[in-house]
Amino acid sequence: MIRRPAVLALSIAAVLVAVPALARDAHDGHGRALGEEGQADFEGWLLLAQSGDAEAQFELAWMLDTGKGVAETDEEAALWYRRAAEQGNAAAQNNLGVFYATGEGVAEDDAEAARWYRMAAEQGDPVAQSNLGALYYHGEGVERDLSRAFELTWSAADQGYATAQYETGNMYARGEGIPQSDANAVRWYRAAAEQGLAEAQFAMGYHYAHGLGVTENDAEARGWYLAAAEQGDAGAQYNLAIMHDTGEGGPVDDAEARRIYRVAAEAGHVGAQYNLALMHDEGEGGPVDDAEALRWYREAALQGDADAQFNLALMYDHGEGTDADPEEARRWYREAALQGDDAAQYQMGWIFDIGHGVPEDNDAALRWYRKAGAQGNTAALYNMAIMFDTGDGVAVDQTEAARLYGAVARLGDPDAQYLLGEKYAYGTGVAKDFETALMWLAIASENGSTAGATSSDVLSGFMVAEDIARAKARAERCRASDYADCD
Repeated sequence: MIRRPAVLALSIAAVLVAVPALARDAHDGHGRALGEEGQADFEGWLLLAQSGDAEAQFELAWMLDTGKGVAETDEEAALWYRRAAEQGNAAAQNNLGVFYATGEGVAEDDAEAARWYRMAAEQGDPVAQSNLGALYYHGEGVERDLSRAFELTWSAADQGYATAQYETGNMYARGEGIPQSDANAVRWYRAAAEQGLAEAQFAMGYHYAHGLGVTENDAEARGWYLAAAEQGDAGAQYNLAIMHDTGEGGPVDDAEARRIYRVAAEAGHVGAQYNLALMHDEGEGGPVDDAEALRWYREAALQGDADAQFNLALMYDHGEGTDADPEEARRWYREAALQGDDAAQYQMGWIFDIGHGVPEDNDAALRWYRKAGAQGNTAALYNMAIMFDTGDGVAVDQTEAARLYGAVARLGDPDAQYLLGEKYAYGTGVAKDFETALMWLAIASENGSTAGATSSDVLSGFMVAEDIARAKARAERCRASDYADCD
């Protein structure tokens, strides 16, 4: 039984996320700290707010917004944010914009969100500048304008706002609103990463791993992935596990890879779930545990991972980690097949071809074989050739059988090479041609087919030395060209 290999490509999701938005502003413009006295503190801010103190109105709104010392209520929070915002409090203007963008406490209105963000941004508030930049990036409430988005985001980044620094790095990495520059992307990712932003730490790890804007350095990549992983970034955990798995940037440590895959898997990372399943399946980094392999293949399969669906189907098919269950196996083969997985499509064809847990259905078998064959699946092409050659569930069609044998033969299959040689020897589905027949029989023999060797010897007895030599020369040329030059 052949499992799919582990997914060992480093994840790039965190580098390519869209510019995030909707950050709240939590600072007090006059430096007054939020209180810690619960209801009494709330009542104190309320008295000041009712007297018209804009900073108190903001603090009161923040408490109502976050449930600090009082029951959370968006409608009341919006009311006090508005009063503070109308007095020019930039933090309140930003947060009121967030409420309009999300529909918290007010009717959702992106244009109104942009209006309030703009007021705060014009006062230099970096969070509002970043949020307004995100609206320009997405074209929400304003006409999409990547140049304006970059300008606002850069302005916030230049003030040291870590999220905006990361967003600026993203825009440089993608070349959006500014010419693409990995070196500038790394500059801004580093600024945010050094402030502890996990997404930026991930981006630094990815850029060092791939030599983007910096000299490739796997050890440095490991260090940044570790920093992000320790903050719970599942993508960084997954990439760090891969590096332990493969020995990039340090020694191979399968046990540590398995441990870190588990952490990311439990956070829902589908690649980590799949790789963890495979490690339990193959006994890497610890003992074989079919039940755990089944569990994690299922988790990844439920998230739509076709490789996990295929391996899960194999386990149900063969009763590993569970009782054999052909119906459940067929369910997961089908899920993977519907995603275009050619091996799963072949398995579906085979199930209907032989009646494995279902009534035989040659039409269904041929339909699935065709899907897999269209992707170059050797087994599916070969089985279709057999069906047309023998009339198994379809009308005999020697021409189609010969065509399919030819396709499989050129993929290096010795059985198909032998049968194609027989077709040319007898002239079934193709014009009789002893020289071409001997070429394919000789190739089959060289590739380990005993039937090909026997037929090659027999056919040579009916041919002159000159034709035999020409056929064998063609066979050598055909194999040497990886079956590109066989005519």
